[in-house]
Amino acid sequence: MSSRYWIKLYHEILDDPKMGRLSDTFFRRVIELFLIAGDVDHEGQLPPIADIAWRLRVDEEALEGQMNELRALGILTLNASGVWIVTHFKQRQSAEPPYKRMRKYREALQKAGNRYDHVTNRNADIDIDRDVEEEQEKEEDAEEENTVSGCSPEDELVETFVKHTRIPLHTGGEDLWARALARLKKAGVEKDDLINALGECAGKGIVIANLGSVVNPAIISMARRKAREEAEGPAKFLRGEYGHVGRHE
Repeated sequence: MSSRYWIKLYHEILDDPKMGRLSDTFFRRVIELFLIAGDVDHEGQLPPIADIAWRLRVDEEALEGQMNELRALGILTLNASGVWIVTHFKQRQSAEPPYKRMRKYREALQKAGNRYDHVTNRNADIDIDRDVEEEQEKEEDAEEENTVSGCSPEDELVETFVKHTRIPLHTGGEDLWARALARLKKAGVEKDDLINALGECAGKGIVIANLGSVVNPAIISMARRKAREEAEGPAKFLRGEYGHVGRHE
């Protein structure tokens, strides 16, 4: 049984001359080899030609000829040990860092009509999102998730999430929840930040599967709150009943 049931297939294939100039037969063969490499799930390595030919129900000699032609195009590689490999498969199929996923998440929201009313707010959000991306890159490099504590149902953030979403604790895995909670705690996310993030996700039709689904929105909500607080500065003390004290008319 394979350890993966899907592979990434990039849109840029449509504009890749190497792929675009292949015959229909060769194009199909390439996709089949990509799928087999994903099924093997070992950095793009392919089984012996005889095994591939049996699985695809094709002639072994004909398949070997096709693979050599694909090798000449750079789509396949034959290493020193005689193992066939899909070129660059490992790099193309690896998981994206969180900051890249966050960038795509923002772009998807923008395409869906997520626009802010004022230019100032848009610029502030861009700066905030950049800060979040930089923080996520640091987390990725440091591999901070190697040390994860538990996830108690009495924790305020956990209790708030379960209460507002009705999603049972540890849905998707206890370790996933523990890692998500650790990230929320480290970022300084508070109860109101989490509630605001859940509200925004619900308003945009974003599906929340577990606590991990709302980590990035909650961190952004927290960053926006802190940005507002910093922007207010001393001005917040000039409001209210005694706000006029000390002013020069």
